[in-house]
Amino acid sequence: MMCETLLSQSKIWKFMDRIRSQVAMPFQVGDRSISVTVSIGIALCGPDDSAEALIRDADLAMYQAKKLGRNRAVLFEREIR
Repeated sequence: MMCETLLSQSKIWKFMDRIRSQVAMPFQVGDRSISVTVSIGIALCGPDDSAEALIRDADLAMYQAKKLGRNRAVLFEREIR
């Protein structure tokens, strides 16, 4: 997902919390209640960044989120590379 209007980190984190809470809502499959979680990688880019670099950095941040225990969002930092 790409969001062009989330210009502050506080708005980004609020949006990620909303996504995580919506995904975590249980749903019924037959007679079973199913709950899932989501790991989110966040990458910020500037006007000179390529789409490939943005996707790569978001992917690395997502794997870092999974490594840290899943069901969380991680903001990409160069140290992750």
